[in-house]
Amino acid sequence: DASQPPLTTSKMTKFGDVQKKSGDLLSREYFFDKKFKLTSKASNGVKFTTEGCLAPKSASGSLSASFGTSLKGLTVDKLAVTTAGRFKGEASLSDALPGTKLVIKGEDGGGKNPSGKLDVQYTKDALRVDTSLDFTDGPTVHTAATYGYKQYLVGAELKYNTMLDDKGSPAVEDYNAVLGYTQADVSASVKTANKAQVFKF
Repeated sequence: DASQPPLTTSKMTKFGDVQKKSGDLLSREYFFDKKFKLTSKASNGVKFTTEGCLAPKSASGSLSASFGTSLKGLTVDKLAVTTAGRFKGEASLSDALPGTKLVIKGEDGGGKNPSGKLDVQYTKDALRVDTSLDFTDGPTVHTAATYGYKQYLVGAELKYNTMLDDKGSPAVEDYNAVLGYTQADVSASVKTANKAQVFKF
């Protein structure tokens, strides 16, 4: 049916974002902390962002910078330090391969364990695949994919912990699926959780 072509990548939804809007509306906790965000840009293209949060019994803040590089497609999306002494970094590389985006993230300091992740996003036509490798937990691999055809969307995810940093045995920690339908201003979906033991509508 030429009037109902397959969904394009611009319409594709990340697996984790399916039902996110409705879920946030139903489960979001509302706070009345005072927050501020100030953004400025230097003449050399570096963007600075200052953020702060004042709660009744605490205060926190961070200073971050983002900028492009001389390497095509490579962007430093965040270099930040928080008032708790936590350092954060994030960089992305677009089109390293056709339809592919790489994002690497890392954190350390502030009295917490370090963390590091590599995210790979691939899109082609109506297909989207997101893979994340958590270096400091397992390492753990999480892969999810969604595919759209006309008004329908199907997807699945798998989380596998290699347990290389522990004495345990490698294990599949989670697996789920989603089926969705969207037309005009109407959308509906069913999504599983907790190893497909729970169904969410």
